[in-house]
Amino acid sequence: MERITFHFEGGLADQHHLNFYEAARFQYAAARLSAKLVQFQNYGRFSKRITDRSNTDVLLETHGEGSFDISILFPVALLVAETFVSVPVGHLMSYVFERLLGKISDSDVVAALNAQAKVAEQFGKISDNDSETIQKALEIIENQRKDIKDGQEKTVQVLERRIAELERDRVLEFQRAELAKIDQVRQEKLISMAAPLVSEMATALRRSADRLEIFDATDAGTGGSKRLLYLDQEMAEEVIVSRVDDNITAIRADIVQYNKETGWGKLRLAISRDLIPFTVPSDIKGRLQSRIMLEMRKKQTFVQIYYVRDQAKEIKRLLLVGIIDE
Repeated sequence: MERITFHFEGGLADQHHLNFYEAARFQYAAARLSAKLVQFQNYGRFSKRITDRSNTDVLLETHGEGSFDISILFPVALLVAETFVSVPVGHLMSYVFERLLGKISDSDVVAALNAQAKVAEQFGKISDNDSETIQKALEIIENQRKDIKDGQEKTVQVLERRIAELERDRVLEFQRAELAKIDQVRQEKLISMAAPLVSEMATALRRSADRLEIFDATDAGTGGSKRLLYLDQEMAEEVIVSRVDDNITAIRADIVQYNKETGWGKLRLAISRDLIPFTVPSDIKGRLQSRIMLEMRKKQTFVQIYYVRDQAKEIKRLLLVGIIDE
């Protein structure tokens, strides 16, 4: 049986409490997301409404001691022959989070790494374009995470966020063949369904807690418990005020910058002079990697993107999911 744990820290959570209203909103949104992902896992579709007939046997565990944990248990998936996508529900959550959450910029990560004494001692000052050294430094931090707890809060948040992104990256890379079954139409439906629910879940970081981490305890060949998400209050606010377009847009763009390790980059749309940050989801990064590097030599490339907009409908970032041959 698959177990997913929602772990809250900071604020009321450190006193083993959550605000009742915020906790109720969080659990309702998380429950709807979980039930719909179980349906999608089995059938490749989900019901608009959760009824007695469409409800799934996702169970809530009793609370234990800790900052504040909420754990849920998922039923064993149907037989492989009947299952649309044979991945744990937690990995489907990763698929969704990867598309709804922006990734932190390399420059922020480098600044946080350079503030770590252990990193400075071994590597000296790291530059933004030194991807190989950045990865080595992050591996040291990831293996000795307790060392970063003593740093400044902002630095800790940046490193925790990037480490969680790397964990999610490995999960999605491991499952990329199975996740490739999710076509463009299904991907659009998943994003449209999940976006408001993830935004609702983020409201728990107003007063109840400062940070939310989601762990999947399923060992599906990737080795034990995996952190699917790290969300702090700043990230939560971005999730709440941002909206991912329901549909993919095809448009010409100039890819100016790209980090093949993280899938983060910047491009300039043909309709604008501004550089806009973009990310490539980890489960399709391997498939697009060499093509993106090739297209960077050109002035323009025909790309498939999702716009992510703020409440004023201004473009904040992009999600790059494909390149079209012309």
